Amino acid sequence: FSAAYRMSFPWTAEEAGGEAVSKFDLVKFMQENAIPDFLAVNGLVGNPREVAKKAKRGPLVTWYTELLNSPSLVIQKVDPNVPKKWTKSVTKKGDKVNFPKPGTKVKVSYTGWLPGAAPDGTDLQFDSSNNGKKDVPIVFNAGKGNVIQGWDEALMEMSVGETAILTIEPEAAYGAKGKPPVIPENATLKFELTLVGLL
Repeated sequence: FSAAYRMSFPWTAEEAGGEAVSKFDLVKFMQENAIPDFLAVNGLVGNPREVAKKAKRGPLVTWYTELLNSPSLVIQKVDPNVPKKWTKSVTKKGDKVNFPKPGTKVKVSYTGWLPGAAPDGTDLQFDSSNNGKKDVPIVFNAGKGNVIQGWDEALMEMSVGETAILTIEPEAAYGAKGKPPVIPENATLKFELTLVGLL
């Protein structure tokens, strides 16, 4: 991940500090690749030319360098040429208006199963936000790697109120190692996911 992550950057920290890279180029790159919270905190929201005109090169280079060294601050982009490692079946439509963006704080209800893992061959539930008495949705920033890849990617296609069944291959879940003792090696996972809201 580290090598691929660094290769996605057009300049080194040293190059970004040189005159060959304009302030506008730095601002535009960060606006296209950094999570919303990072842009807001550093005053990088707005017309890139106007932001670049007001900003000083020193802080821009510092922020670019911070982005260069912090994968969690970079939005995760899905390559359309790479087949998805998950499928989604909508069981309840959402509002079709409010979709998360990378970095958006979301509230999600879920139940997870290991397909066919129960003794009788049915799906074995291994986790849920509902303890049987009350549903307690989890809150996290989507698209930042805080959850498994299949969740991060699928949530970008869900609108508020939507419920969907996700079937996620190991490559977009816990991979070859699994998550002992709950998730075995190379496990395909099934989830019912509801996007309760955006915060």
